[in-house]
Amino acid sequence: MSSSKCFFRVGWILALNLSAASALRAQMPVAITAKDMFNQVGQYYKVHANKGNVSVSGLPGKAGGGNFWNFTKGPTDDVYRFDYVSIDRGGVGKDFPQAKFAERKTEQGDGSQAYQFLEQVPGVGRINYGFYDPNFLSIFGASRPSHPFSKSIVDFPDTIRFGDSWSTVTSFDADIALSGGEPDPTDPEVISGDLFGLDLRFEHTSSMKVDAYGIINLPGIGFGDALRLNELVQLDVKADISGAGEYENVETDFYRTYYWLMPGRGIVAQITSTQQGSPPPDEFSVATAFVRMFETNHGDTTSEPPPPAAIKGFMLTKRPGVVLLNWDAYPTASAYKVEATSDLGDPKSWSFLQTTTNIFVIDNLASGTTTRFYRVTTVP
Repeated sequence: MSSSKCFFRVGWILALNLSAASALRAQMPVAITAKDMFNQVGQYYKVHANKGNVSVSGLPGKAGGGNFWNFTKGPTDDVYRFDYVSIDRGGVGKDFPQAKFAERKTEQGDGSQAYQFLEQVPGVGRINYGFYDPNFLSIFGASRPSHPFSKSIVDFPDTIRFGDSWSTVTSFDADIALSGGEPDPTDPEVISGDLFGLDLRFEHTSSMKVDAYGIINLPGIGFGDALRLNELVQLDVKADISGAGEYENVETDFYRTYYWLMPGRGIVAQITSTQQGSPPPDEFSVATAFVRMFETNHGDTTSEPPPPAAIKGFMLTKRPGVVLLNWDAYPTASAYKVEATSDLGDPKSWSFLQTTTNIFVIDNLASGTTTRFYRVTTVP
């Protein structure tokens, strides 16, 4: 009989080398919690930003672990400052009565500002109620800068871990001004004739997955652990052409955004693809946005939630072709989940063995198995 044990956030892991008993510990991806995100009035951060499309070939990295994202260099065409502020109920925030605070984005280049209206709900995450942006569709004569969502969304859950995924669906309305005339032959950008309004509806569907982790290095911030979020957005644009409140689909676009989240810093970098008529591939090479945090007053925190209480008496006994795992009963557990892997370096390689109300499991080993790692977690 041989046993050894290592403690991880997810519970106990017992590693057994069937030829020479030994245990290996692998570096695990971090978890991001609400306290790592920006949700307090008075917090701020600044990012370097690009103007125009920029090459990002190879920068997003790969799915899984072992990534190193060196974002110390990149476009510096503009600076955006994000401030977390209280809501002016009589001004830009009047259409968002449920929001508790706002994120105000200021572009240093032209001084323009835009807002997102938010609420942080413990155990749920960040609720987004919509946005206010005077520049949204302004080139088409849009007159409504305020865009409440038809249904609020939880864009970032309370705790975010590698392997998590979630989706959101909402919509918002806008308007544009069109002309019934013809372009001026001496200046094609000038259109003569009466203007008429056209009501639009944008249906926004987002699918998010936490698909990578590694080390990120940022200008002015330094390096540290990070998670990568991979978001695919489908945007269905509909128009009320008849004016009778009946919206017809006129265009469907897709774009992909990578976000990098860091303990104590929240979202520290973002790369967004060009908008396309079909879903962009994971390995896109041209981006409309590449922003990198370089300054903030949000300090480092310990983002890992406290580990669960240890399962005690965890042991294993082996004989040819079979292993017995047993442990002491945990007072608040209704059952125990048992998993196994042969590769601690691959978080996706864990396979489910069984959920049991007993305090033991027998694992029948495949022929030729030389190394096997186990973990047991309590089920409340």
